[in-house]
Amino acid sequence: MPFPTFPPSAQNKSAHYPETDIHASVYIYLRTALEDHFRDSPDVYISGSRLLYYEQDNPSASVAPDLFVIRGVVQDKRCAYEGKAPDVIIEITARSTWLEDVGRKRAIYAELGVAEYFIYDPLCEYLKPPLQGYHLANCDYAPIVADAQGRFHSEVLDLDLQIVNGELRLLDPHTGKFLLTPLEAQEAARQAQSAMLQTEDLYRQVQELAHQVREELRAEAVARQAADQRAAQAEAEVERLRAELKSRGK
Repeated sequence: MPFPTFPPSAQNKSAHYPETDIHASVYIYLRTALEDHFRDSPDVYISGSRLLYYEQDNPSASVAPDLFVIRGVVQDKRCAYEGKAPDVIIEITARSTWLEDVGRKRAIYAELGVAEYFIYDPLCEYLKPPLQGYHLANCDYAPIVADAQGRFHSEVLDLDLQIVNGELRLLDPHTGKFLLTPLEAQEAARQAQSAMLQTEDLYRQVQELAHQVREELRAEAVARQAADQRAAQAEAEVERLRAELKSRGK
């Protein structure tokens, strides 16, 4: 099978788009979280909801992965792509797509050599369990077994996929932290901004206090110098009077 192509979006009139707000939210999270996670990896290309043509001169031979990741391809905003097949595909299954996701698409992705395939049913209506993962073995897909916490590990992404409170999340197993949702990232940015402003305000207060202390110390030094001068003058006057009394006594 020849390398697949993703033509310009103008040709993707039948590309699949999220069916509900819930599906859209999952897609936005997965894409933004992965793009942020791999922001320092220029050779990881992330995209989705685009028609993939896998046969030369056959426009009917196409599928539209919800989200895919290709390693070894420059990360860029592309109008079209032609090259190696995706390494990971994640389908957010829905009423109109779930049969195709578990049947035709799965077979096509295996034939294309997609190393890992994950399917997620955000409404928990069509798949049991609602999150399933597969890895390519002998030209077919074998199930990825979830661990005791229900996490499916992606060897390609080096991330775990897990349902938490009814939502699909990506976990970095090295840090033990979940990749942030857009709202969580915005809240973290707000908190960081607030902390920065508080730090700047505290710094200004410390600077003002330091300036005040320096001024007080300077005033004390001036007062001490003036007192020393007056003491020296008084001592000199006493010595003068002593000398004068001594001269009169003679």
